[in-house]
Amino acid sequence: MNDPAQVASSQRASRHFQPTLRLLLVLTFSGVALALVALLSVIIGQISARQLERDARQSLTVLAAQMAGRMSHELIERYSEIVLIASTDVALRTPTIGLAQKGFLLTQLQEIHPDYAWIGFVAPDGTVLVATDNLLVGASVGEHPWFRAGSKAPFLGDVHEALVLSEQLAVDTGIDDPLHFVDFAAPVVSENGVLLGVLGAQLNWHWARQLEEALLAPVTSADVEIFVVDQDGSPLLTPPGWQGTLPVLPVGQNTLGTQPPVTDWPDGKRYITGTAMIQSERLPRDLGWSILVRQPVATAYAPAWRTQWQIVIIGVSFAALFALAAWWLANRITQQLVTLTRATEAIYQGEGGSIPILTGTTEVASLSTALNQLISDLTTAREAERNRIARDLHDSVTQTLFSTSMLADVLPKVWESDPALGRAKLDVLRRAVRGALGEMRTLLLELRPTAIAEADVQQLMRQLADSTTGRTGVHVTWQIEGKVVLPPDCKVAMYRTMQEALNNVVKHAEADQASLLLR
Repeated sequence: MNDPAQVASSQRASRHFQPTLRLLLVLTFSGVALALVALLSVIIGQISARQLERDARQSLTVLAAQMAGRMSHELIERYSEIVLIASTDVALRTPTIGLAQKGFLLTQLQEIHPDYAWIGFVAPDGTVLVATDNLLVGASVGEHPWFRAGSKAPFLGDVHEALVLSEQLAVDTGIDDPLHFVDFAAPVVSENGVLLGVLGAQLNWHWARQLEEALLAPVTSADVEIFVVDQDGSPLLTPPGWQGTLPVLPVGQNTLGTQPPVTDWPDGKRYITGTAMIQSERLPRDLGWSILVRQPVATAYAPAWRTQWQIVIIGVSFAALFALAAWWLANRITQQLVTLTRATEAIYQGEGGSIPILTGTTEVASLSTALNQLISDLTTAREAERNRIARDLHDSVTQTLFSTSMLADVLPKVWESDPALGRAKLDVLRRAVRGALGEMRTLLLELRPTAIAEADVQQLMRQLADSTTGRTGVHVTWQIEGKVVLPPDCKVAMYRTMQEALNNVVKHAEADQASLLLR
């Protein structure tokens, strides 16, 4: 048997280890807020990263196209300039004009365009007649590709390392790295078509570096780098201090723009790459040069990552506000529930009191009203049950005990006068006492319904038989066939059924004996 105080104490102890409604609300609100923050951070981060990737690639492609356009424009200008001077300048096309005047023309041209490292007028046999700074004057350049091609038609060469002029120009300019030139050449012919010589020029490749620096100057990110590669993929212009190899990218007239947006370079890093080709119909030949402009993915995605972190920080702040709001709301709700709980426990412990009618939310007000009505109904039912038990005690047990007392008072006198009658009355007294005990046990079972479920089946049937016999005088026998094991709910149902059956026998059958059989 369980003591109500122990049950209540056990329930309070178990509730101590369970999360409160306040904690659940706070965790729920905070969890939902943090989940939304994480989801929004990932979604916005992905969208921002893709948008930044597209924007970065577009910007790098535009930058590559600008570099290609400027280089193409510079090559066209220098090429057209050499061709125009070779075909129209009187000083070069008139054999009678001296070399000094021809040299003055070349010097003026170099002063106008300092990127020319060397300009010279070469005789048909390959001997340099006049040149800027008198470099290579008297030397033979007949075996040079630009001279052989330029003696027949206008010529534009590829980038190459300075072979003859390298040491002289390095001393004059203080440049230690090997020089690279782009060759231009055009034939100088007389009015009757006789070859008078070849006008040749070597453009210092440093002009491409100047174009690169001019293009990158307005770029805010220092991680943007420009590469110029030839048609074989070999680097012609690289960032200062760069060493390594270039990736194989599908750059060309028919494949431009088909390279992946993010490329793994041989240095093990990932870059967003923009490409462009140097092309022009005004050039005598397709050089096959390509422009690669790259930016590290980490740099390109940095704004997206910053946005993600900003969202996380803002979201966590809002989550904290949500948690505080949830704590306040939960405290307001649970405070009223705690009030109802304490009032209910006080009534359960027998301390009295009533359920207060709260006027908070509609649900809490309805709950407090319902609990108050329930307690009132239970109190009324308990009083009614006590009154019924009191009546039963008065009608059955009290009457039986009174009759037993009267019988016990006269039994000695009856025994003295008639021992046989005394023994019969003693048996009646014994049955009356047994019936009173049965009635008391039955009333105890009525007071504690759980005792029915806990009692043995034989004990229940014996108590029913004894209480009925003692209360009504009907002799009740009982029998159990076989081994009967009943669950608690079936045991209670069996007891109530037998009790109702015996009451019906006593009231309606007018029998003097009854029998109970359980199979």
